[in-house]
Amino acid sequence: DLRTLGYFYLPYFPIVENTLGSSALLMNHLHFLPIGLFPKLLPCFADSLISVWLLHYNRFDATFRRRAAWIYAFCPLTIILVCLDGQWDSLWILPMLAALALSVQTRDESPDKYRTCLIIGLLLGVALVSKPVALVVAGLLIPNVHSRESFTTWIKELMLIATGAILSVAAFFVMFASEGIDLRRNLDGVIGYGASPGFIVFGPAHLTFFHFLSHLHTNASVIGEFRTFAVIYVLGIVLFQVFSKTPIDTMSAAASI
Repeated sequence: DLRTLGYFYLPYFPIVENTLGSSALLMNHLHFLPIGLFPKLLPCFADSLISVWLLHYNRFDATFRRRAAWIYAFCPLTIILVCLDGQWDSLWILPMLAALALSVQTRDESPDKYRTCLIIGLLLGVALVSKPVALVVAGLLIPNVHSRESFTTWIKELMLIATGAILSVAAFFVMFASEGIDLRRNLDGVIGYGASPGFIVFGPAHLTFFHFLSHLHTNASVIGEFRTFAVIYVLGIVLFQVFSKTPIDTMSAAASI
């Protein structure tokens, strides 16, 4: 019985249940530690690695990297979300950042380009399993058509990224199935939760200034309107990234999304 192991159902992929379940097991033996310590350790560790990544990302000079790392480390928003509120967004942001950074390397004609594409796919799979919201920026990992020497090369890189993502997700789901988790129920919960208007709120949607855009007091909602705008915006950036003759900066594009 999964309940005896500390697992309980959440409408996310079971990586969260694994973290919370492991925390419950540890708390059964370490009663003297705060109950909220263990569930926050992994997200906090991943968040600290993001600061380390910013420090060592050689796209900028050393001074800029140090400032960026310290600014992120002491950013009130990340401290509130990860350390106080216990959100696990850093678990998908870290592998997605690494994947986006590696995607820039695939533009160069290097002998390790195809292996890098496979690693990008593996990192994308880890990000998706950690939190499905990673799908929002996943399109930026699609190679630019014009920067490849041929359409065949572009297809090969795209297939390697997709293969890596499938392998990574499949490995996690095999582990989840071996733990006795009902994968069908989990998938239904993730899809149902993601489609619930009460849980997806686009920030400005509740501002009274935007109320004229939709009939809030009837069946529709401004939330739905802004969700549509957001999807169109993301698709526009992804299509421009894929087909533009001058490849855009994927990091900047991801930040804008």
